[in-house]
Amino acid sequence: MPMLYGEGGEKAFLRLQEEIMKQSDDQTIFAWTNKRAPEYSLGGLLATTPAHFEDSQDIIAYQQWEPTPPYAMTNRGLRIDLPLHDIMQGRRGRDFIALLRCGVSQDIKGQTGYKFLAICLTRLSLFDNRSCHL
Repeated sequence: MPMLYGEGGEKAFLRLQEEIMKQSDDQTIFAWTNKRAPEYSLGGLLATTPAHFEDSQDIIAYQQWEPTPPYAMTNRGLRIDLPLHDIMQGRRGRDFIALLRCGVSQDIKGQTGYKFLAICLTRLSLFDNRSCHL
């Protein structure tokens, strides 16, 4: 990835994540949290700073048994196919959760389990398929 003089840290980090997505379909790149964001604030699927990954060390990719469609950045944003589940009518319209192919291994009463991760999405427009990460 070439350095771009004067680009700034946030844009460089977003560009790094885009380059990673070109090389890998590992969805752990979407498994981050912004602890400083106000509750119900909207954001994108990509982190704006490496600090958002500080609690992501235990996240592991899910074993994929079948091929998945590739995802890519387009002129309208990130294009990705994820299983969606309708959860309720939210504050801004209909809300969904998108299931990621990653999770956290956990030990429950001596048995190893797996907790899948999901992203909460809200529809931005009734006229197209744009959504935004909550």
